[in-house]
Amino acid sequence: MTRVLLSMHHMVSDRWSMGVLMKELTRCYVALVTGTPDGLPELPVQYGDFAACSRSRRRNSVGARHCLLDQTAERRASRDRPGRRPAQAQGEELPRVVGAVRIMPALVTRLRELGRTEGATLFMVLAAVFKFFSPLSGTDDIVVGTPVANRTLPELEPLIGLFVNTLALRCD
Repeated sequence: MTRVLLSMHHMVSDRWSMGVLMKELTRCYVALVTGTPDGLPELPVQYGDFAACSRSRRRNSVGARHCLLDQTAERRASRDRPGRRPAQAQGEELPRVVGAVRIMPALVTRLRELGRTEGATLFMVLAAVFKFFSPLSGTDDIVVGTPVANRTLPELEPLIGLFVNTLALRCD
């Protein structure tokens, strides 16, 4: 029996990517066993196109889809040219704030019930709790960061890569 071990760092792919990868590996395995072509289509957009658009959108207001189409056309036109020099990244280091709170199961049950009563998810209830902690922080403007899938265009759905972004939810 042949076994395959695949290890991927979380900075290379997100959870959505794992589903894409498993579907493609299964398709390729079936094609190998049956002796048929794998039938994996060429992707219209690559992860590099997404990254370039993300940088571009930070600089101007180009729409995401328009930017992806431009990047894809540019990549196809430059296939025969020598590689470009990568852009030099500049950034700054910020202090990290890390914390965790354990919530007792009975309290979680009560919070879920509150959410059902108010038509809210557990996430919404817990996010609202931050507002109650604002006096402890010395400000009324509380911002909660939450990860989002960030696959806002259908062209991004078949790609493997880290698309996760943090959405700032302001509780002012």
